[in-house]
Amino acid sequence: MAYNGLSQHVDFLRLSNPTERFELLDLIGEGTYGEVYSAKDKHTGRKYAVKILESIADNIEEIEEEYLVLRDLSKHPNIPDFAGLFLKRGATVEDDQLWFVLELCTGGSVTDLVQGLRNRGSRLTNNQIAYILRETVHALVFLHENHCMHRDIKGHNILLTENGHVKLVDFGVSSHLAATMARRNTSVGTPYWMAPEVIACEQQLDQSYDSRCDVWSIGITAIELAEGDPPLCELHPMRALFQIPRNPPPRLTHPENYSAMLSDFISECLVKDLEQRPFSKELITHPFLKNVGPHVDQVRYELKTEIQKQRSDGRAPRQAEATTKYGKLKSDRKSKPQKMYIDDLAALDVLTEDTIVEQLQKRFENNQIYTYIGDILVAVNPFSKLGLYTTFHQKKYSGKTRSDNPPHIFAVADAAHQALVHQKQNQAIVISGESGSGKTESANLLLKQLVFLGKAVTRNLEERILQVNPIMEAFGNARTGINSNSSRFGKYLELTMARSGKVNGARIFVYLLEQSRVVKQAEAEGNFHIFYYMYDGLQAEKRLEEYYLHPSYRKTHRYLQETATLPKTNVERWKQLLASFKVLGFRDDEVDMVNRVLAAILNLGDMEFGEMDSNDNTDSKARVIDVAPMHRVSKLLGVESADLLEALTSNSVVTRGETITRHNNVAEACTARDAMAKGLYGRLFDWMVNQINSLLVHNKPNNNPEQLAVGLLDIFGFENFNKNSFEQLCINIANEQIQYYFNQHIFTWEQQEYMAEGIPVDLVEFADNRPVLDMLLSRPLGLLALLDEESRFPRSNDRSLIEKFHNNIKSKFYQRPKSDAVCFAIHHFAGRVVYQADGFLEKNRNFLPAEIIQLIRQSQYDMIRFLFQCPITKTGNLYSAIQDTGSRQNVSNFIKVDTKEKFNSRGLASQSRAQQTVATYFRYSLMDLLQKMVTGTPQFIRCIKPNDMKAAKSFEPVKVLKQLRYTGVLETIRIRQHGFSHRLAFAEFLKRYHFLGYGFEERVVASRESCRLLLVRLKMDGWALGKSKVFLKYYHFEYLSKLYEEHVRKIILVQACVRRWLAKAFIKREKQMAAQRVARSAVTLQKHVRGWLTRRRMNKLLREKQEKERIERERLEKERERLEKERERLEKERQAREKKNNEQNKAKQAFARAKLIHQMSNSELIKPSEKHSVDMNNKENEKAAIVIQSYYRGYTIRKMKLTPELEAKTKYILGIAKNRVEAQRMMQKEGFSKEDAARIIQRFYRTHKSKNSNKEGSRKKGPAPQPSKPLSAKDQQVDLIAFSQNVHMLNQEIHKNLRATKTGIPLDAIEKLPNDYKRPPGFVLVPGLLGTVPGGEFTKYSSFRSSGDCDHEMTKELIQRQRNLQQQQQHQRVDVNRNDIIGDRKVELSERKQQLSNNWHQAFQGNETTVQDNKFKGMVRSNNHHNNEPAHIRHIPAFSYLNPNGHQILRYSPNNVEQHSPSPSSRDQSYRQPESTPSPSAGQVKVKKQSSKQEYKLKEKENKEKKKKEKKAKKDKEKEKSTSPTSGTSSALSSSAEKPRKEPKKKAPMPIPQPSQQIAQKRIIDHHEYQNISEETKIDSKSPVMRMFGDTNFLLNHRRRAQNQNQKESGLSCGQGVCELMNGVYRFSPHVTSFAELESNKGSNRSHPSTMDAKEYHHLNVSKYLNIDVKTPNLRTVKHHHHRHHMSSNSSSLSSGSSGSNSLNSFDSVEQAIIFQKNKNADSYLGPFNFRQLLRPTQGPTESLRKRKGINPPSPPPLQRGKS
Repeated sequence: MAYNGLSQHVDFLRLSNPTERFELLDLIGEGTYGEVYSAKDKHTGRKYAVKILESIADNIEEIEEEYLVLRDLSKHPNIPDFAGLFLKRGATVEDDQLWFVLELCTGGSVTDLVQGLRNRGSRLTNNQIAYILRETVHALVFLHENHCMHRDIKGHNILLTENGHVKLVDFGVSSHLAATMARRNTSVGTPYWMAPEVIACEQQLDQSYDSRCDVWSIGITAIELAEGDPPLCELHPMRALFQIPRNPPPRLTHPENYSAMLSDFISECLVKDLEQRPFSKELITHPFLKNVGPHVDQVRYELKTEIQKQRSDGRAPRQAEATTKYGKLKSDRKSKPQKMYIDDLAALDVLTEDTIVEQLQKRFENNQIYTYIGDILVAVNPFSKLGLYTTFHQKKYSGKTRSDNPPHIFAVADAAHQALVHQKQNQAIVISGESGSGKTESANLLLKQLVFLGKAVTRNLEERILQVNPIMEAFGNARTGINSNSSRFGKYLELTMARSGKVNGARIFVYLLEQSRVVKQAEAEGNFHIFYYMYDGLQAEKRLEEYYLHPSYRKTHRYLQETATLPKTNVERWKQLLASFKVLGFRDDEVDMVNRVLAAILNLGDMEFGEMDSNDNTDSKARVIDVAPMHRVSKLLGVESADLLEALTSNSVVTRGETITRHNNVAEACTARDAMAKGLYGRLFDWMVNQINSLLVHNKPNNNPEQLAVGLLDIFGFENFNKNSFEQLCINIANEQIQYYFNQHIFTWEQQEYMAEGIPVDLVEFADNRPVLDMLLSRPLGLLALLDEESRFPRSNDRSLIEKFHNNIKSKFYQRPKSDAVCFAIHHFAGRVVYQADGFLEKNRNFLPAEIIQLIRQSQYDMIRFLFQCPITKTGNLYSAIQDTGSRQNVSNFIKVDTKEKFNSRGLASQSRAQQTVATYFRYSLMDLLQKMVTGTPQFIRCIKPNDMKAAKSFEPVKVLKQLRYTGVLETIRIRQHGFSHRLAFAEFLKRYHFLGYGFEERVVASRESCRLLLVRLKMDGWALGKSKVFLKYYHFEYLSKLYEEHVRKIILVQACVRRWLAKAFIKREKQMAAQRVARSAVTLQKHVRGWLTRRRMNKLLREKQEKERIERERLEKERERLEKERERLEKERQAREKKNNEQNKAKQAFARAKLIHQMSNSELIKPSEKHSVDMNNKENEKAAIVIQSYYRGYTIRKMKLTPELEAKTKYILGIAKNRVEAQRMMQKEGFSKEDAARIIQRFYRTHKSKNSNKEGSRKKGPAPQPSKPLSAKDQQVDLIAFSQNVHMLNQEIHKNLRATKTGIPLDAIEKLPNDYKRPPGFVLVPGLLGTVPGGEFTKYSSFRSSGDCDHEMTKELIQRQRNLQQQQQHQRVDVNRNDIIGDRKVELSERKQQLSNNWHQAFQGNETTVQDNKFKGMVRSNNHHNNEPAHIRHIPAFSYLNPNGHQILRYSPNNVEQHSPSPSSRDQSYRQPESTPSPSAGQVKVKKQSSKQEYKLKEKENKEKKKKEKKAKKDKEKEKSTSPTSGTSSALSSSAEKPRKEPKKKAPMPIPQPSQQIAQKRIIDHHEYQNISEETKIDSKSPVMRMFGDTNFLLNHRRRAQNQNQKESGLSCGQGVCELMNGVYRFSPHVTSFAELESNKGSNRSHPSTMDAKEYHHLNVSKYLNIDVKTPNLRTVKHHHHRHHMSSNSSSLSSGSSGSNSLNSFDSVEQAIIFQKNKNADSYLGPFNFRQLLRPTQGPTESLRKRKGINPPSPPPLQRGKS
């Protein structure tokens, strides 16, 4: 009977019991209305899903809706099959269960599927999302067509079967409609998926919706399937309900992960305007859903596989979300729906006072003390600690919007900080409320959060800023009747920040300290906290006596009224205060002075005055009853006791220039005492504030544009006591001013802008308190102006003041009392307050006698003295230097100045009577405070006091309603509902937010249309556009700020990634460069180490090699000696054998002849055929041998670069050597090794000597050649250079032609040399001209190759010599005695002077004896070489064209090794060869060896005698120099030059006297390119000869004369068949092969030049054949022992001079004669020579070359003719 009439559609009585048919198995899931189990049908065994609902009566509406849908619409493939409804009855009705038996979907919900993928880091694909949504939309279309709305579409209600089919379930909140377009107005569903119009139905009764609300839910579900969670899921469901209507439609967080069609589908579903949103049937046609059709089977297979995988891995079902219905929130199935109380009162649709109070009370009871009114925070004081201000909460409210979290005071600080950073504007947080409502605590919490958000530069700065509040509360707060920690001053704390939001300093501004509380407190009130903290703290530290205090005095202090605070609490606060002083940076002496002033104030209050008796009728004089407190005060303040007494008991008046001093009575003395105490405390308080500012202030000036600030205003609240005095009037006027500022900002200015911009908004009526402020503050009839006027009258009193008020104030807000009581009433914005006028005038005057000011200025303590020397500002505070400079340094410097001298005048402007009234200070303080607040954007906090008993958990609605009324909360809510709290100009709005909706390249103009387009693109609604401004609601602004933050965060992330990449690339480059540097350093180090190791190893190897060579040399020397002995022995044996063999051979020959005769007579002749074959074989063998020998000879010559020069030198040595030993030594000096020299001597010595002897004998018979006219050395060099250059150029052309035209010659084409082959004359002529032939005769060299004397075997012997030539040349030097060289050269000079021209003779004057020490070392030849060397060869410097850059081959003097400077005779004897003797026999060899040894001993003896004579001659010469003048030098030289001719028998020439001055020269560097010229020249480079050679006219004339004379003396006759002129070229006849042969044939009848003797070759005139002025110098000869003695010239001075045209033509003829002779005789072709070295300039090295080579510069060139 319990269910009768409960439902119209379900008949509970007819429902069967499910336990008879079904068996429950497992719990599948749990929803907000019931549980779901899997069950088994006992009859069929089929499994079903059973949804069990309890509390049937409470959920009857949901049961009916779901039953109807399942009964009528379950046949659709996307809706589960319905098996029936069953009722399981329990013991009671509450235990009854209703079972819905449905088709079992084992795949679970799509929410669980998505979460499983999300846990693995995966997600659904586009096709999978499209398939699920398509199937769900099909089910919705079916429901909507059957007039049913689901209203709870979400992932939990979309299930999957085992095969991947989609089923839509949970129809409990669905609704049946009368028609398709029917509407509902019930707010029901899950908040995160609810459509805005469904939510609005709860707040606005006139709202409704239709089936398109499910389309919105489909869009949210699509986001859930893609990202795993719906939008706003992080918020509480209630806050999400309020965010959905306000925020723009949500979108995918990461749209780049999905297709653009999915984003388009979501945007189509999530349209806030219901009328613009499509129906579900229209969604079917969307491409995102249509395109998945072909892939359905594949998607189902993928879903089936994923379901099985998650089942095997284990799946945890997700808890169902809370649902809401009728404004109540149901979180789970067991909880009852709870009514939702909103966070924002501006969201209330029904706005009444009772509704507001109810909302605040319910939230207060749930410990939710904070509530929003738009962007205004309402804070209800809980009078208890709720734990809402931990570090967790600080982080929670960091960088968030108000809607993200529950209301909190930290959110206000966060909003202010974000606004400062985003808008770059100062912010001001205004805290208002009555006393005891929690303003001070709120200010402390705000400061804490702001410092946390600002993240100060250093942690120390944060701590110091936070320590400000404990100090300010100790000195500025006191216990009152309604508040135990009431602020008795106004405080404006300015937190300075950089533009980035970082805190960098703080400043405090204080206003209207209640100084009267120091000397008098009302009943149940106390003095400032610091006095109690200090007394109990010093007592605990046992330091009271230091400040003349004692525990017994505490109860007797007039200024210290006991309070209910426990001493233990005071001690803790005292310790905290000292710690704050230390953290802030106060010094110990400063803290000590603070304690002294506080103790002096307490002792000052203990001074009692009495009337002094006097006999006259003068005014009564006050006296101090107990002088002990006076002495304590004087010691604490550092003043004299007498001066203190006089200042308190007398006063001075200045009248007409006269000072009149009168005594104070007792009342006046007490007033002076109290004024002194108030003055001391007030100035101490201001000094404390200034010190704190100096320690916290930022160093930059205040007007710095980079400096921003957040201000916190904590002012005393509105007060209405039983007895209200002047202090309450000032406090209430200040609160009136704050309320006026609130009204102006919230109502007046905002509505004025609506009207100015044309925004159609209903104006809100509010209570304007402007008339009250005008009545209180206007001039001249304002209340404070009248009070100041009355205070100036000396005889005015409180009664006269009240009368003035009554008579002058005409306002309805001023109320006179009905009686004549001294009081009046004012109707403030917070209510009517009655003020008692007693003491108004005295408190307003606050006059501090000048005597007291002057007294304290004489204190011995600087800080106390400074308190009364520093000027007073208009607000009544001490002047602070940081207000102008912003630096504590100036303050400290200001204090360090001697303050006794700095402020020593009594008439400071700040101390005048006119400016000392409290009302004046108050007026200026309000003006300054408002000015600071107006500069920043305000944030308001309204503090509410819930009860007057300060009881926790107590909420008095009447008390709260009263506060709500006078603060205008109701009006504030109304204007926040309909108004626009944020108004931005078009330009500012676009500048700040344009990048949120416009592209980078879009051009944005600051116009109304641009703003509208931006707002549309951002999908915002509810805004308004005025004429020049954009009007936004507070939640619009929060949304834009959040969007701005997200975009900026993304930009910063991109920038950070790019910077990271750049930094990594930079570091990578740096590392690579560093690695390269390290590698280079390592390589360099390794290189040097390897070099050092190699040098050390090579030095060791070199030393070992040298040692081995030394040992080898010693061994070879011993071996050579042994072989020499062995050779002598063998020679003797050979001679004996030869003698024996000769005798035997004679007998054998006789026998052989006889036998041959016998055979010839008896034997037959050899057959011709056999003989012919033998001859052919011999010829072939001979031809092959010749070819092999010729190839091998050419190979060796090309490989070793052998030249005729080497062969000539070898034959020359073999020709002049006396014996084999001497020949071997000479060849070793030339670079041959011992083995090579020995082999050459063994092979060729004997044959060559015999031939030379025969030739020399034959030459003696020939006539002597006629000497020709000598040619100058300069002309020789000029001609030779021109000749060599032209030959070289012609050879280049010939070789170029040969390379281009001539083909290779095969081996078969090589013919045997003809018998009459002779070498071309150039092979002998050019080396002779160049001086490369060391000696010998032309006949030796002209036939050297053709004679067959030196074959390829000798060439092989010369190969080894060429290999070691360069190494030996470095060490090849001939030791010559310096004196010998000088003597020989002087003799040569003296002889040559006679045959040279006058110019040569003049050139040698004074320079012929200038000899360098090392210049001719190794370059001296013997004087007897004229016998074996032609003169035209002997006088040309030796220059090797085959080795132009190395050492040049020197003329060799064989005896220089043993004898430094032999005499001419000895040299002749040593080197002379027998002229006509044949080769010696074996017996003669032995005799010759013995004679050579005797000659060697004789030479040594002669050398010793010669040295003795030279020493003696040197001494004689020095004596002559000392006795004879310098002018006789030339004559001496002449006489000395003739001595060899007059005394030819002398063995050695007499010493030649040296000149008085010698020029020191630098040594010529080795390998110098001019070495062949400068080292061998006989004429010094600085001699006048060189200067004369520079005269080209002289050279030209000299050359012409020489040519003419040469042409007269000789000529070339070509008519005799010798040569012929063809094409300008002389060609020889076939039988003439050399110039020597031609000359020989001309002078005699001999047919071969080998028959010419030495005289003929010596005087051979080559110029006749070459047309060259090559002339042999006419040297004198001296006969001695039938030998001619010549003074040879080592070299000729070669210099580059100009040559005439005749010489040049002759050179061309010579080249052509030599080269074109190839046409007639191919074997006589002169090959190319390297004359490049000779083409270099020989005048001398350049200036730069001289500096590099270290050569002394030559003398300056001579002046040209015609110049002085």
